[in-house]
Amino acid sequence: MLCFGLMTIVNIRGTKRRVQIINSNTSSESTINSPQQLKKVDHYLLLMLFVQVILFAIFTLPQNIQKFIGLATASETKSALETAKENFMFNFFLLFAYLANGMTFYIYTLFGGSIFRNELIKLTRGNCQRIVNLFKN
Repeated sequence: MLCFGLMTIVNIRGTKRRVQIINSNTSSESTINSPQQLKKVDHYLLLMLFVQVILFAIFTLPQNIQKFIGLATASETKSALETAKENFMFNFFLLFAYLANGMTFYIYTLFGGSIFRNELIKLTRGNCQRIVNLFKN
């Protein structure tokens, strides 16, 4: 996950450079962001990536440990109560694994600075406007 996240950040930086070169060749205005702005955006992206990787590891590690212990003790004879406890623990930790898959939205809105929030607000306003226009017609 960390590897793909870092590759995504590198791709975003490369895309920005290509877009800036094309924009500066086609328009007379300078659209190149200052190095401080690019550094700030990179800082937010790295912060979001590391928080996401750490939280993903924290939320999925208990399920993996529980499953490993369950497999290590699978050959032992267990009572119905022990089996029920193991199943309960597995299902409880499975909820954390599901939570890990949905946490990216909250990470982006809390740690992403204004970049993600502004895009989310624009997207929401645009979709609301489309829905209103559908009902007007």
